[in-house]
Amino acid sequence: MGADTQIHHFRLSDGDLSYRQSARESTATTDLSLGERAITVENDALVALFENAGTLSRSDAFYDDHSGFAGDRFSLLATTGTGRDIVVAAGAGHPGLETYLRGSDGSLSPLSARGDTASTYVAQVDMMAAAMVNGQQLVFAASGHESGVSAYRLDSNGGLSHMDSLGAREGIGINAPTALLSTEVGGQPVLVLAAAGSNSISVVGIGSDGNLSLRDHLTDSLSTRFGAVTVMESIIHDGRTYLVAGGGDDGLTLFTLLDDGRLLVLDALADSTALGLDNVNGLALQMQGDTLHVFATSETEAGLTHATATLSHDAVQTGGSGNDTLVAADSGSVLLDGAGDDWLGGGAGADVIVLTADGSPDEIHDFDPNMDRIDLQTWEGLTSVAQLEITSIASGAVLRYGSEELHLHTTQDHSLTLNDFLRRDLLGLFRPQPEVEAPVTLTGDGQLVGGSGEDRLSGRAGDDSLYGQAGDDYLLGADGDDALWGAEGHDTLLGGDGSDVLYGEDGHDSIDGGNGHEQIYGGAGDDSLSRGTGADSLYGGAENDTLASGSSTDQLFGGNGNDSIIGGTGADTLYGGAGNDTIFGRSGWDSLFGGDGNDSIIGSAGDDLLNGGEGNDWISAGSAWDVAFGNNGNDTLYGNFGSDVLSGGAGEDMLYGGTGNDTLLGNQGGDELKGGAGNDLLRGGTLRDTFIFETGHDRDEIEDFRLNEDLLHLSSDLVDGVTEEQAILDTFASIVGGVVVFDFGEGDQITFSNLSSLTGLEDNIFTY
Repeated sequence: MGADTQIHHFRLSDGDLSYRQSARESTATTDLSLGERAITVENDALVALFENAGTLSRSDAFYDDHSGFAGDRFSLLATTGTGRDIVVAAGAGHPGLETYLRGSDGSLSPLSARGDTASTYVAQVDMMAAAMVNGQQLVFAASGHESGVSAYRLDSNGGLSHMDSLGAREGIGINAPTALLSTEVGGQPVLVLAAAGSNSISVVGIGSDGNLSLRDHLTDSLSTRFGAVTVMESIIHDGRTYLVAGGGDDGLTLFTLLDDGRLLVLDALADSTALGLDNVNGLALQMQGDTLHVFATSETEAGLTHATATLSHDAVQTGGSGNDTLVAADSGSVLLDGAGDDWLGGGAGADVIVLTADGSPDEIHDFDPNMDRIDLQTWEGLTSVAQLEITSIASGAVLRYGSEELHLHTTQDHSLTLNDFLRRDLLGLFRPQPEVEAPVTLTGDGQLVGGSGEDRLSGRAGDDSLYGQAGDDYLLGADGDDALWGAEGHDTLLGGDGSDVLYGEDGHDSIDGGNGHEQIYGGAGDDSLSRGTGADSLYGGAENDTLASGSSTDQLFGGNGNDSIIGGTGADTLYGGAGNDTIFGRSGWDSLFGGDGNDSIIGSAGDDLLNGGEGNDWISAGSAWDVAFGNNGNDTLYGNFGSDVLSGGAGEDMLYGGTGNDTLLGNQGGDELKGGAGNDLLRGGTLRDTFIFETGHDRDEIEDFRLNEDLLHLSSDLVDGVTEEQAILDTFASIVGGVVVFDFGEGDQITFSNLSSLTGLEDNIFTY
């Protein structure tokens, strides 16, 4: 499955494709509503949805009135697992999920609705999928804005019960999901979630009770083509699942899913002048015998690209827990090493050999470095060839890493050096690498300078200065107050004990400050910066960086780029800077600043300060007494638990208090304010604001309600089904202590502290 899975390709059409009407098309439509918005759906679209519905299915996207505008986008998911034809609908600016029963005449009847909560990711649903698990119909909804997915059990009455959620709030490195599908691995259903913001594809296991667990999380590299991923399709052939993904990285990547849910890259195809793979926006897969046909469209280039790959699944062999012998077929194989002292033999074809981290020595024979590939992703902490200890022997090489040991024997029994492995990276990065000079390995005190190869520089006790220079270097400061410079290349820097200064500089670097008071600078490239104990300062730099705090009081600066910034257990200060950043406070009394761009900011435990800055930000305050500012832009603020202060700033903001005695300040712009449970204080500010109340809102006060401008939205349950505005005033409103008070019973009251008369208020009341 090495050479046999190479993607062969050609351009099917250079011009525009013409439209041809099908016999089934008609103008018949069906109506549904999402919140207060009426949506019209063609009957043919519903028929097509249910034709594709099965034990595994996904939603289709539509646009209201075919507008193509993001605010008009909604998704429909067809399900049949409850014994009834039920459609799940979401989107079009309406939070949550709604279910409809499809009648024999094609009409849709509303069944149930499920709103968003602090533990779900359905405030803005972009895509859905379905799967039958343990005899239950499960529905999964993902949000690109909230960066997560939530699981629900669907019953025959259309009711949705939340089972679990997984995403950015749970610490998964997901940012801006763009594609979701359900498929099978080893006969068990799994979800696959692609995210453009984090350049990642995640495999999520589904438990028998609907619980979600991360199986694998793979990010794009120089050798793959799923950065800025927007489209993804799967197909099952001979019991094995294959994936193809593409998007803004101008190409396609072919994967297979191993039985444990891991993703294995089989091949990648980059765009060229002969292809149309710039900004891939459409994919379709079809099997013909053992040949996979891939059809792709481009957002910017006309025509259709057709690619093929031969899938020789019969060559997959899996080892067990004992001392196994696995021999590849001549046509190319995938050998999956198990635990124990295993003997693995390559064949005449191009083989992929996946090793298991088991602490036992393994042997690979008949290895061809020009064709075969080894996957060492399960060797924990291994991110670069430079971390391996490579000993050349007459017939190949011995590789050591921690407790792992691999004896590698080539087909021609010739010796292997580091350069042989750099040409075809062992870690699944199989784009050819340039020749480099032999690495430098230095250990000592004082100043250590590497060369242009992949160097290993290790300081000792004392204050050391380590310079990696060119190449993918490994620098270890050890004890003392050290200074480390990675320079060019994708470097790994470890500070060790002491107060260190670490500079990644050019390349995609991995930097860990260690213990002490560190200053860490990522520089250019997509860097990963983290640290342990001590009060530290981390600076991401110009690209899309990941910064993680430790257990003390740290300062993290994302800089330019779409960064992911994660606080630790101390009272941290996190700055997103420019770009669309994702910021997590975690525990501690944190200060979180989004800066420029459309940021997502999550407070978590502790009394946090959250500031969105410029852009349309999404802010979730967490579980304590927080203060959140949206500032400029159309922001969404959630107070969640605790008595919070939410201030929208300029723009059309949405403020949701959650539980606790909250203060909601809309400020400039036409804002939407919903206090939630607790005795809340609401102030809309300038322009037309909307105040929303439903049962269980407790005793709230509006300080600045303006007649003939502001809107009062009351739920039907709150007003006992009364719909006429004057009747609502007559039933629930009165003058108490010189001001207007609405009393709905059960402890729910609204006090209008700036109004002393009911006159004219009926024109501002709406029910929903």
